[in-house]
Order: sequence, then C-alpha cells, then structure tokens
Amino acid sequence: MIESIKAKKAMESGFSAVCAWCEHYHIQLGQSDGKTFNCGKECNGPGGDRPMAFPQYKGPMQSALASMCFICGGEAGAAVDIHGHGVLGVCEEHIGYLKDMLSRPGIKVNVKEEQVVTF
Repeated sequence: MIESIKAKKAMESGFSAVCAWCEHYHIQLGQSDGKTFNCGKECNGPGGDRPMAFPQYKGPMQSALASMCFICGGEAGAAVDIHGHGVLGVCEEHIGYLKDMLSRPGIKVNVKEEQVVTF
C-alpha cells in the first residue's frame, strides 16, 4: 500500500501524481535507499519517446486515469487520447504543459470525443 505522505513527498520533488501514486515507483524507492528518479519500468507516459498513457501503472488512480489530472491528481478538465495508446485526464491548469509535452511533429492526440488535434 502506498503511504500518502510518501506520495506527496514525491510530488513535491517533481513527480507527476500518477508516478507518485504508483506501486512500481514505491518498490523502486524502497530498493534505492530513498533516492530514485524513476521506477525502473518503461511505463511510457506522454512525455516519453513513445507517448502512451502509463500502460504499466499500478495504483489507486488506475480506474480514474481519464478523470483525474495525471500531473497534479486534481479533477480533469479534458480527457486526452494519447496517440491511440490510452486516455489520460488533465486539468485546465496543466493542459498547456501537456500540449508542450506532445508538441513534437507527427504526434496526434484526441481531445475529448472526436476532435483530433495535432500539436
């Protein structure tokens, strides 16, 4: 079980909510004497070389990845289909950050229902 104090500490250190609340991260954290920059999994969030929606995520946000902001854990203002590799929620405050993250040529995402946006 993930301790909320450890998840909040990870978020304060710059981890997204989805990473801070993932069991893989906390297992790796325990094996690295409390200092790690990743979980050891090729989870492929939207900022990776192959943008995805954290297909290996394991934690309490699993059933809510589309309705909670993957960055801060707040309520999502948009559900974004990450290039056909899963749907993530993002709040109004972080939508610009997600757009910047996906602004490489050829990356396409579906915002909300049928609307296709290329950044």
